[in-house]
Amino acid sequence: MAARLDKLEAAERDGTTRLARLESELAVARQQLEGRIIAAEHNQYQDKQLMGERMSRLDRDLQDNRSALQNLEQALAVSRVDFEIAKGRSHKVVGGVMVNVAKTDVARRRVSGWMWILPDRKTLWLRDQGVMRPVTFYSDADGKRREVVFTRVTRDSAIGYVLIPAEGTSEQANLASPATVSVP
Repeated sequence: MAARLDKLEAAERDGTTRLARLESELAVARQQLEGRIIAAEHNQYQDKQLMGERMSRLDRDLQDNRSALQNLEQALAVSRVDFEIAKGRSHKVVGGVMVNVAKTDVARRRVSGWMWILPDRKTLWLRDQGVMRPVTFYSDADGKRREVVFTRVTRDSAIGYVLIPAEGTSEQANLASPATVSVP
């Protein structure tokens, strides 16, 4: 009986030792799991922070691009002023630009004459200027681009339009024909 009791006590000690070891391993596993959970939550927080920073950077870039696009649109904005000039006549198509049609060639769809550019006091000669071929020039006053385009040639006249910078064109458009169209 004593031997059995010793055996049972030894088994109980082994069981207690084993239970203590398992509880210790369980505690270590819990700590590791909690550490992994905390690390995962920390990584998620950092990922969210990085994502937020990226999103705010993208928002700033988008705003900068929108501003640049608006500036570019304003720089490229032009007004179109239509005109018709009788052959042998001069006509002020917009303020500072006078066009003279000396000769028209309906068969070849060409115009000859000259343009007087004020305040630059320049003369541009038009020699067999073709239809839909822009005559491009820049004003010394503001350095901005202007174009004169003939769209149709008849026996007695030339029809076309002038593209001028949109800013400050109200006075120029008033001097021109009434058909003024803004083109963004």
